[in-house]
Amino acid sequence: MQRRLLVMVAGVGLVVAVGLLGAVAGWGRLVDAVLVALAGAGVVLLLDLRRRAGESGVLFRRAAERDRELARQVGGVVRTVAAMKGSAGLEARLLDALKPLATTLGEFDERIAAPVQRALGPDGQMEQMERRVFGSFEAERLRAADRHREVLAAVTDTGQDVRELKKSVTAGHKRVVTDLTAVSRDETRQVEALLQIIPGLEERRALLPPTGRWAMDARSVAHLLDLVRAQRPGLVVELGSGTSSVWLGYELTRIGGRLTSVDHDEVFAGLTREALTRHGLTEVAEVRVAPLTDLDDSVWYDRDALADLDAIDVLIVDGPPGSLGERVRSAAMPFFAERLAPGALVLLDDSDRPDEAAIAQEWAEEFGLERIETGVSRLAVLRRPAR
Repeated sequence: MQRRLLVMVAGVGLVVAVGLLGAVAGWGRLVDAVLVALAGAGVVLLLDLRRRAGESGVLFRRAAERDRELARQVGGVVRTVAAMKGSAGLEARLLDALKPLATTLGEFDERIAAPVQRALGPDGQMEQMERRVFGSFEAERLRAADRHREVLAAVTDTGQDVRELKKSVTAGHKRVVTDLTAVSRDETRQVEALLQIIPGLEERRALLPPTGRWAMDARSVAHLLDLVRAQRPGLVVELGSGTSSVWLGYELTRIGGRLTSVDHDEVFAGLTREALTRHGLTEVAEVRVAPLTDLDDSVWYDRDALADLDAIDVLIVDGPPGSLGERVRSAAMPFFAERLAPGALVLLDDSDRPDEAAIAQEWAEEFGLERIETGVSRLAVLRRPAR
């Protein structure tokens, strides 16, 4: 019995040690398994104790019944002896012989019956042990339940985080795919435009300037050259010099006409002059510097530098840069409206931006310009009525 108890205590101690190690190491599942094992061991121990208590109780009850039976027999003998007449000597001898038996029965009651009664009684040790075991089991069950709730809450939070992350990743993936698709489509359109306009050059005299980024993109350049070719202008005025100035110079050399390109930046204007010189286009194209001056709540080109421009057949508005303020290009038509030739074209670049889109709409309404070829490129194309 003692050996079996020691084995059980050692096993429980080992399980507890493993549980403490798992708790320190943060192994939640191992700790839960140890708690379940302890609970199972407690149930098994309780059931074993109750079984042994039952067996002991049966044995003790049988001993008590045997004790009572012996007591009845002894009492019967004593009464029989007392009833015998004239046998006083025999009675005395029988009583003396039965005294050791009575003493033995008394000792049995003190050593066996009383401890059994205490163990099985309402305040017995067995009941106290049972209460302690049940109390320990209940405490472990409550701790296991708390641990289960914590794990469930953690899993729920993790699931929510995973769902939010999945939504974010999905939305980000869609945005990336959309952006990549737009970039790919735009690049394809730019390459297609370059393949259309380069063969139109009868003689390329130097490396052609790049399109895109700050410069006019290839599709807008192709659109511009188509419009100029159809318009056959005598004078083209371009607000904002650069790549388009070279392409226009080649086209105007072929069809006849002149280009005046205006820039507010002396350095950038100098680079455009160098490009025109390198391509041999200075006879048909000039670059003017018109510094920016204050105009109401915005800025615009110095008007004195543009005062001699008149009878303009094509006006290209690609400056000042939009980074200088909102609607900085809106002052172009109030200044050039009376300087346009009948049927002149007004081309506003970057019309896919909100400011430029609003400016084109206002010019059409205020100056009676007709909008044509919408959506071909980033150029908003407006025409002054012919008189």
